[in-house]
Amino acid sequence: MEAVIHDFYAHLKERRILGHRCENCGTVSFPPRGLCKSCGSDKAIWVEMSRRGKMLFASAGNNLLLGKKHIMATVQLEEGPIISGVLLDDSFDFERPETIWDYNCSDITVKAEVCDNPIEGVMIAFKIT
Repeated sequence: MEAVIHDFYAHLKERRILGHRCENCGTVSFPPRGLCKSCGSDKAIWVEMSRRGKMLFASAGNNLLLGKKHIMATVQLEEGPIISGVLLDDSFDFERPETIWDYNCSDITVKAEVCDNPIEGVMIAFKIT
């Protein structure tokens, strides 16, 4: 079995967002994993993710490690997996955090991108499309 997480982050550093598609059942895993979550197969191929998704939920708060306010979004990717990440939205008014509810259940589409992260090097974040 290959070093899946190591390779995943190596691709991210190249600004590529890749997942795994099971060769047995076709399930897409993101982030990729060594075994398929649906059928348990270890036969998977790397696939470029579309980067498109729908925001399911968002919350606003303070990032204690970075010392700044941010929005976290839970997103269902077009390929199926559900993941969380920072939502990059300069228009959000942190003086009125209750407005985060306008983001929830609003059928907002987002696009994933790779951003620099001072703690981990790179991360996946989302922008509203």
